[in-house]
Amino acid sequence: MKRIIIATLFLCFFIGINAQNISRSQAIADIDTLLYTLTEVHPNLYDKISRSDLNDKIVNLKAGLQGLCQREESSLIEFSSAAEARLCQGSCQRAESSSHEFSSAAEARLCQDSIYAIELYGLIAPIVAQIGDAHTTMVLPYRDVMLKVGKYIPVYPTIDNNTGKIYVKASVGNLVPYDSEIVSINDVSAKEMKDRMLMFVGGEREFFRLSMIDNNIMGLFHYLFAAQEYAITYIEPGSKEKKSITLKPVEANKLNSELVLSPKIMRLMSEHGSGEPYSFRIIDDKPVAVMNFDACQDVNGMKAFADSMFTELRKRDIKHLIIDMRYNGGGNSAVGDVLLSYIAPKPFAQYGKTLIKVKPTTIALTGNRYEKPGTLLYPEDPDSRHEPLPIAQRFAGNVFLLTSHTTFSSASSFAWAFKEAGCGMIIGEETGGMSVHYGDVVSFKLPNSGLVINVSHKRFWLPGADENDIHGVLPDILCPQEHALETAIDCIDN
Repeated sequence: MKRIIIATLFLCFFIGINAQNISRSQAIADIDTLLYTLTEVHPNLYDKISRSDLNDKIVNLKAGLQGLCQREESSLIEFSSAAEARLCQGSCQRAESSSHEFSSAAEARLCQDSIYAIELYGLIAPIVAQIGDAHTTMVLPYRDVMLKVGKYIPVYPTIDNNTGKIYVKASVGNLVPYDSEIVSINDVSAKEMKDRMLMFVGGEREFFRLSMIDNNIMGLFHYLFAAQEYAITYIEPGSKEKKSITLKPVEANKLNSELVLSPKIMRLMSEHGSGEPYSFRIIDDKPVAVMNFDACQDVNGMKAFADSMFTELRKRDIKHLIIDMRYNGGGNSAVGDVLLSYIAPKPFAQYGKTLIKVKPTTIALTGNRYEKPGTLLYPEDPDSRHEPLPIAQRFAGNVFLLTSHTTFSSASSFAWAFKEAGCGMIIGEETGGMSVHYGDVVSFKLPNSGLVINVSHKRFWLPGADENDIHGVLPDILCPQEHALETAIDCIDN
């Protein structure tokens, strides 16, 4: 689980694009490629943002890069970022300008003849986020951001996806005690930090967007708020008193080796840190098994795993199975079908109606998966539901499913099918994946900057989903995701 395995964080350095310095005309060409590809591939690019609004943002951005915008009166609200607004304020003095005249080094560089790829990311990503499809995103060039910064805040933050508050997951030497609430860093309030990071992530629900921030929080933080030192105001757990400390940034190896983790994070790492997509354990002295289902990967692997696990559960007379999908971000839905076949009491389906938009661009990006362009609509077909295994091979006990706001995509459709088929009780939070959503991502690189874009080319309706009442899978017992496992065990005990 890369969200909680802090020790391997900086292995991500070797994933991403190379820092590139491209001309403004090349940046404009990348923007044209972006808009054309999104328009060609996405089933409904203007579901959450109007065509005119999106086009205006693109026109303003390109005009700024061309040096054609003269909008002295413009407010930042009209733009996707402060840097974009500065582009169109006509205030650049290229010969004399230095970075300190601007709110960021990126803004300063916008007044030069060239731009770095990571700076172009800051201009484009907030526009892509406003499309409102959690699968359609611009990938943060994490490696370039972190290598450019060089040294890092010695505090690892985390953001609560229910409240939006920022807490300390860990810090070097525990100088800022774990689980403390961050009030501000360098006089930027936690709320302002949250709001600025939200600009870079899309999604149908704010709680899921906050989860997306948490997944990339070190990269986003350093992209937006990197500094020579960090004056941190915080409140320790159980206290109301504000405390302050000023810390110098540290090298990656010091950050990795000297972080002091909270017991909660240590427990999560021990339970979900194996890197395996699925595993199980039997709770001592209880007829209860807990299956960690952390990724929908490897259909054949799931077949072997499920057969082995359920054989073991029958042999040991295990009466209760808890399936933990709180940290599952999706993958291949066929993996979930294998598991459902062991626990479903009746035929099941993860998806109902499906719309596929196919253009020549889609055919090229998917490796000729489709024979010809067109719009394909597959209606919900009750006769196409999957049959569960014979009763003798199915699990005969009680099943509990744990969900969270980060249960997404194929993991969320699994939870929907689990509930719709009456497999058992769901405990935790509403899933991040919605009952009607876009998905099946294809990726492409912008030709000059190398920035990577993910874009959906399908729209899915889960079985029985109502277009006018879109939501995630709703638990039978609603509780914060960190309490879901103990709640399930309490249900079994009582």
